[in-house]
This record gives sequence, C-alpha cells and structure tokens, in this order.
Amino acid sequence: MQQRYAPLTLAETFDRVYKTQAWGGGGAGAPNSGTGSTGRYVIEYCAMISKLLRQHEVSSIADLGCGNFNTGRILAGMTARYTGVDIAQAVIEANTREHAGVHFVRADLTRDVLPPADAAIVRQVLQHLTNAEIAAALRNILRTYALAIVTEHVYAGPGLAPNLDMAHGPGTRVHRRSGVFLDRAPFGVEATVTGDIAYAPNQYTSNEVLRTWTVVRTGTGC
Repeated sequence: MQQRYAPLTLAETFDRVYKTQAWGGGGAGAPNSGTGSTGRYVIEYCAMISKLLRQHEVSSIADLGCGNFNTGRILAGMTARYTGVDIAQAVIEANTREHAGVHFVRADLTRDVLPPADAAIVRQVLQHLTNAEIAAALRNILRTYALAIVTEHVYAGPGLAPNLDMAHGPGTRVHRRSGVFLDRAPFGVEATVTGDIAYAPNQYTSNEVLRTWTVVRTGTGC
C-alpha cells in the first residue's frame, strides 16, 4: 500500500492522503489527521507541551505539519503568536476558512523557507517520510529554529530496529518494530527525550509510545 505513493511528490502524496481520508473519515470530506490527534493523546500531549513552552519562555510557535488543527487550536492558546504549516493544500484552505484570525502557511518542510518563531512543534510528521526526506526536514528545521519539540509514534519494545527506511505516505514504521528516533543513526541529532505517552495496544504490538524530544539549536548529525 505504501509503495503506491513512492512515485508522487510529497505535496501530491499528502493531498491524496487527505482527499482519500487515508487516516480516517473527517465527516463531510473534512480533513482528518488520525487517531493520534484525538482524545487523551491530545490532552496528555498538550499538557507536556505547555510545560516545555513555559520552561523555555516561548512566545511564538510554528506548528509544522499542523494537519486539521485539532491539536493546534489548543497550542495556539499557549503563545502570543501561532503559525500552522502544512504541505496539503486542502488542509490549509480548510483551516484558513474555518479558523478566522489564525495564520496558516503551505510549505514543504524538506525544502521551503519556514515561518519565523521562537520554537517549532513537529508532531507525528517525520514518521510519514523517507529517511532522506527526514534528514532534509531536520536540516531545514534545525537551522531555522532555536528550539524544536519533535514527537513521533514509535515502537519501543523488544526487537526494536530504529529508523528503518520506507516510502513516504500515510503509514509508519511501527508495525516493523521501528520508528523515527532522532538521536539514533542515520540522524544522530543531539536531542533530549522529554516524555513518552503510552499508545493504545493494537493488532501489531502493545509497546508503542508517542515519544517527544527537545532539540536546542544544533546542526550536527543530520
């Protein structure tokens, strides 16, 4: 299934993901960003982010890969200035239409100029990219922002094989007992693990977490 997206550009891929509701139905064709952007995951995640933003005295954030703004609407209330960024045109159009007064920008994290902010929030975004695309996105993000808070859905149990490569698309590496680990090869970013949120067990494994790293300005290892 994932291989069908390989010939497409990133913009084409995620436009199709949202158009076909590959992460679940959003109702009446509304964009849906998946179960990780709902319920207790959002509550626990936003509580952790709130503490980190206060700790680092952040007054503006760029939410890179903002998706349908389900999580972003809470993040936006935590700072004086919020910018939502996504590569999918339908997402940017829907968010701009439905959330007056909030700033949204369409951009490709791997190559486009990103909006200025004190910190970047990157939540369950890199996990849908190839390793080469992740490395390009990290270079772009870490040279743009003094602080990046990155969260990925990863497998963290026995037999872990970090950073297995894959085609870009809606899937992740989790079912292969893998995930995106910033502090492991081939990325090797100087990142601090700031928290895990246990993921609900599924047919593949019960050893999944949403892991968050904090990255202070560094250009090494990616």
